[in-house]
Amino acid sequence: MLMSRKTAKIFSRKIHKWLALVIGVQFFLWFISGFYMVTVPIEVIHGDHLIKPVVPTALSATDHVVTVASLRAEYPAARSLQLKTMLGKAYYVVRGGRDSLLIDAETGAVISPLDEATIAALAAEIYDDGAAVRQVIALDHIPAEVRGRSLPLWRVDYDDINDSAIYFSGSTGDQVGRRHDLWRAFDFLWMLHIMDYENREDINSWLLIIATALGLTTALSGAWMLFYSFTRKPQPADFTPRMSMRYMRFLHKWLGLLIGAQVILWVGSGLFMSLIDDSKAHGRGPANRPAPLPMVEQPAFVPAAEIITASTDAVHRVTLRRVFNRYVYQTRGTGGIRQYDAITGRPYTVTAAEAEAMALADYAGAGAMQPAVLVNAAENWEARDGSGPTWAIAFADADETMLYFDQTNGRLAARYTNDRRLFDTVWMLHMMDYPRAESFNHVWNIIFGFIAVWIGLSGFLLIFKVFRRQDFGLKPVIKGSRAKA
Repeated sequence: MLMSRKTAKIFSRKIHKWLALVIGVQFFLWFISGFYMVTVPIEVIHGDHLIKPVVPTALSATDHVVTVASLRAEYPAARSLQLKTMLGKAYYVVRGGRDSLLIDAETGAVISPLDEATIAALAAEIYDDGAAVRQVIALDHIPAEVRGRSLPLWRVDYDDINDSAIYFSGSTGDQVGRRHDLWRAFDFLWMLHIMDYENREDINSWLLIIATALGLTTALSGAWMLFYSFTRKPQPADFTPRMSMRYMRFLHKWLGLLIGAQVILWVGSGLFMSLIDDSKAHGRGPANRPAPLPMVEQPAFVPAAEIITASTDAVHRVTLRRVFNRYVYQTRGTGGIRQYDAITGRPYTVTAAEAEAMALADYAGAGAMQPAVLVNAAENWEARDGSGPTWAIAFADADETMLYFDQTNGRLAARYTNDRRLFDTVWMLHMMDYPRAESFNHVWNIIFGFIAVWIGLSGFLLIFKVFRRQDFGLKPVIKGSRAKA
């Protein structure tokens, strides 16, 4: 038998009120943290304003004496060799797994770990916010705000209003992190948002799953209440405490009507994202993920100097690396990224056959591979992380797996399965990113986030009004009883 309108009204209000008591604080934290994250531009959070554009010194064919061949003989386990300029001088970076060495390209001397003066000079070259350096310090541990980096690590602190800091690798001189108080606030609020109070990165915890499930039920019960909340007659206006709480309820109700559907989408999508396995959400289900191979063979390479001389652009760095079973030189300069076959010296792009071979090496499913198709990354949503022409390889499996390889450098741009496609759609709903601009700092997010903060605040305050002592099994306080006692 269906409930009467009066019974349904009482029941929905009771469910909403008790759920709000349990999850109301977290709801308010979700709204506050979300509003901060959509309001402060992500470029500011990333610290882009701290760094000025610096055009590196162009390499020449005569500014290095040490050859690639000699370094490969000395470091046979290296996975890549990079020739670059730093502070106007040429250096090699030898990379092997997490270990890297910086080598003077003229003398062959190992420079790393770098000293304080070099780090200070690197910071002065890129810093663009005008504040004085407070200290340059070599760290003996990895701070939580740059978790995932490796020692040796330097931090340059600045005497500005946001306590800005720039981190540099002591091995290579690379800038590996920019932090300031706005970033730290973002990181703290992100912790509250995903309820991972230790590592601040786990979105699949049981705590978050339970909280979002309760949150979704709370939002749905609130929507149910709305059907019974617009029948009261207008009340006379006054400014008594009782009337102020009535206005608070009025505000909560009308704001809920305004963005209630989006609140349900926020919490519902949050529940979905906390339930789906992270590897599936990023298309990493049927994948081998082979480790990078060291450059163990010793074929005769074209000297890096010839690549620099032959280039029509100013070259800032040259990297010798493996792309599947081929050695290539990758150059970066005024003309962008280019690649050359390291054996012949001729310009090189990944062929369809090579892309298919890389796809077979990466794929661990049972589906048959389809021929590679060249797509434009700018016009294909799934291939958007490519740098231009990108090879798309499909597999005939239940997940409709697609692998995308950048034609320019052979990089795996993306793995897509149906799980990832669903995740992308849910993420779009969560971020209200309907134009698929991959931005959450747009005006509608900010407006809805601001309204949500007021819904959370009014709901939090109403919790203290809607509960009575009897709800918790306590005796009511009788007015005047204390005075008579």
